[in-house]
Amino acid sequence: MLELLVTKTPAPFELLRLQDALRLLHRLPPGASHIERHTEDTHLSLLPLIQQNTGITHVILAALHINGPDGDITLNDDNPNSTTYDRTWDEAAQLQKAGVKIMVMMGGAATGSYAGRLCASSDSSIQDSYYLPLVSTIKFHKVDGIDLDIEEAVPLRCASNLVRRIRADFGSKFIITMAPVASDFTTTGVGGLSGFSYYRFDQTAAGKSVDWYNGQYYSGFVEGSLEESYQAAIATGFSPKRVVMGLIDNPNDGSGFVALSDVIATVENLKEDYGNFGGVDGWEYFDAGREDGLSRPWMWAKQIGKTLFGSSAVKRDWVERRDRKLHTPSMPEGVAALMAKGHGQIAAARAMRMAKGDEGEAERILAES
Repeated sequence: MLELLVTKTPAPFELLRLQDALRLLHRLPPGASHIERHTEDTHLSLLPLIQQNTGITHVILAALHINGPDGDITLNDDNPNSTTYDRTWDEAAQLQKAGVKIMVMMGGAATGSYAGRLCASSDSSIQDSYYLPLVSTIKFHKVDGIDLDIEEAVPLRCASNLVRRIRADFGSKFIITMAPVASDFTTTGVGGLSGFSYYRFDQTAAGKSVDWYNGQYYSGFVEGSLEESYQAAIATGFSPKRVVMGLIDNPNDGSGFVALSDVIATVENLKEDYGNFGGVDGWEYFDAGREDGLSRPWMWAKQIGKTLFGSSAVKRDWVERRDRKLHTPSMPEGVAALMAKGHGQIAAARAMRMAKGDEGEAERILAES
């Protein structure tokens, strides 16, 4: 899978990230905009991302899964060292030479890497039999960072212990990001899938060691419009330079798709509101932009890059800004059905993700909670 990230700073945006296939990100220093994507079974070249001047800054390859001790790690369904990925790693190295950071994502919808393995002890201390092979994999492939996508309930100390250990082992230049859902940013309590409060985590030394968050602004976790949800995150106390807006870039990749034209309008508004807006993350790469009539995924990335890295928006007075059109992600059918039965939106979205889209199983989860 490939995920893209576009980020922003006082000047340009810079970031690309790859996930479960490939994820691309544009990130702006010191803020960040991210775009996230996946690839299909056939190889999708990364090179157009630099050949076409998309503005990509980081690529995240995903997803790594820890399946057992003693190095039982897979990238999607294969060992990261499999010849299946030879071309991907070769092109990743070429992107690095061009200044793009290459990262890996661990976790996601396939659970078990965290609660069942890395943090399996009663005190959530990191288990070396699972952790050390992960370290070896990261070092062997010379990646620049890791995105921790924790979609299983773990104690806050699990996340803290893991981040501290990674930072100690890899140093200050190694990039550590996390991928909470949008509702994690709008509450001081537990708002999503990880089982702990990201608000509390962000106040800790380990939380401050995380470079930024790749927020998942889809799958029913967005309350109101994209703009309102992002503003609520900042009002809760998160810094805009550390919150990247992750979006679905093709309705085939998940629920909550927003058309490119609406994404651009939203990003322009958020750039206007926050000079240090974090960036945009697009999920997934291989089919990005098809719904918007684009023939190649890098075209979607380039449109986001132009929006993020273009000239700064002129500040408008608040009277005019109140007339903005707000863009709301489509509500997943399963979430809407559960809401019609009296369940809250975020609880329904969480249950549907835990049930992997099975509405009946989600209802059972809600009944037992």
